Amino acid sequence: MRFFIVIILALALVGCTSNQVIQSLENILAASEAAFPIVAAAANLPPATTAAISAYLQAASTATANAATELGSGDPSAVKAAKIAAMFATVVRPVLPAGTPQEVAAVVTVVANAVANFLANFDPTAKLPKLTFNPSMLQKIRTRALGDSNRALVLKP
Repeated sequence: MRFFIVIILALALVGCTSNQVIQSLENILAASEAAFPIVAAAANLPPATTAAISAYLQAASTATANAATELGSGDPSAVKAAKIAAMFATVVRPVLPAGTPQEVAAVVTVVANAVANFLANFDPTAKLPKLTFNPSMLQKIRTRALGDSNRALVLKP
């Protein structure tokens, strides 16, 4: 389980330019969405907490994809900035109940910090290439993560 957290944290250290900031956020979200079900199952989270975190990750992912599209648009910079701010205005970090395992809280914190970093550092005047979501790559990440998780569960005493 800590392996997934380390990968997510490593991805959080990437990026400073507009391209790198949005790509870093997309990578962190993809890794978090792949790792979270495994971390949640291992931590035996209550269903309500699992649902809240899953909804948060999905909302952040959707806002990020929409922001990447908007950054590549021909809209004026002020319009881009306003649209992107509105996209992320609905992404609300869940309040975790007392006793939430540190690994789970770390996933939420890394995503929240990556979103904050993106909002603080994106350049609406930069022209970004059209970024596309690749579902097959995400599926490969999930398959690999589940395989690693199953092997880890077998190794537990």
